[in-house]
Amino acid sequence: MDIQLSKVKQFKANKVRVGNQNGMSASLQHVRKLVYISIMVTLMAVCSRVSLKIGPVATTLQTLAIGIIGYVLGAKYGVISVIIYILIGAAGIPVFAVESGVAGLIGISGGFIIGFIPAIMIIGFSKNFKSETVKILFGIVALVVLYILGAAWMSLYGKRTFGGWLAFSFTSWGIKDAMSIIVACLASEKIIKQLGYSIDF
Repeated sequence: MDIQLSKVKQFKANKVRVGNQNGMSASLQHVRKLVYISIMVTLMAVCSRVSLKIGPVATTLQTLAIGIIGYVLGAKYGVISVIIYILIGAAGIPVFAVESGVAGLIGISGGFIIGFIPAIMIIGFSKNFKSETVKILFGIVALVVLYILGAAWMSLYGKRTFGGWLAFSFTSWGIKDAMSIIVACLASEKIIKQLGYSIDF
């Protein structure tokens, strides 16, 4: 009888101890998610400021950034990161490539900024696949969606039709952005390993 009571007490003690460990683990995961999101928002801001003006829209490293964010954080937390980035820019902090504040968001390049959201979502969905080829294909689809939204937005400002702006986007940035997606996909695997990827994003 005493042995059975002892086993019951030990089982309850172990259960409490495991529960406490799980609680600490959940808190740690929450903190790590916030840290990773902060890092990715910073990466987006830095890559946006590295720019070269081609036509009305600046050429930047933003495609590389959205690729890394999507491949590393996945759709949910990737979208959260880019929304935070957009809100920071809309508030007037100089993180957009051309002009910050609401003017930058509704300006001629605003379609690309808003387009980062579905682009990262598409790239993030590729985390469900192990094949790098499939992940890169998701990235290329994300680029097409981004260009379509950007061209549709720019067409509202005249000068060119939607088709003209779409052709301009592909000829101006297509090769560079496709290469950025490939680099982001390959780099994300190393980044995940370096971060000690133990959180299910």
